[in-house]
Amino acid sequence: IAGNAIANTGFVGGGINQLSHQPYLWNPAINVGAIVPVGILPNATTKHGEARGINDTRQVVGIYDNRGFLWTPGSPQQMVGTTVALPIEPYDINNRGQIVGVSQGKAQLYTISTGAVTDLGSLPEVRAAGWRSLSMARAINDNGQITGTGVNAAGEIHAYLLSPGSPVRPIGPDRIRDRVRDRVLLPPSR
Repeated sequence: IAGNAIANTGFVGGGINQLSHQPYLWNPAINVGAIVPVGILPNATTKHGEARGINDTRQVVGIYDNRGFLWTPGSPQQMVGTTVALPIEPYDINNRGQIVGVSQGKAQLYTISTGAVTDLGSLPEVRAAGWRSLSMARAINDNGQITGTGVNAAGEIHAYLLSPGSPVRPIGPDRIRDRVRDRVLLPPSR
């Protein structure tokens, strides 16, 4: 069993390595029925995957059969739910229903309420700051801050932090971090 994500409520998401990797949701507060398979998509051929992100309402995102999924519990007390396929390969979900991940080598944001997919690297603010591309979005918090990996103005692969209403900036040492073109103000999220 591999744990990949944990919610503030203590629920854990990950993968069980038996004959195949099965995405799961685990409630450590109970023993019987504590590990529940999630994310099983119809017409699966490889029948393996993993849960990668979970929020406090126990919505789980991950991959199954090389496709992204979102699993939502039927009610707060239930350990059964519904699974839908996603248009991105997800890595994390926040409590606002925003999912980050990757599609075709580009960092993406998927918003559950609207079904909209945003290519983060194509945002005018990111381009104006000189970032060549944002290739991966790995995590998002409830403030809408996103971190991942991209190619900065100097052509270096580097971690970034996108903050609504704040500059896009490299994380850690970066020889160009003090240049104005590497600071981007994103409009506040709605």
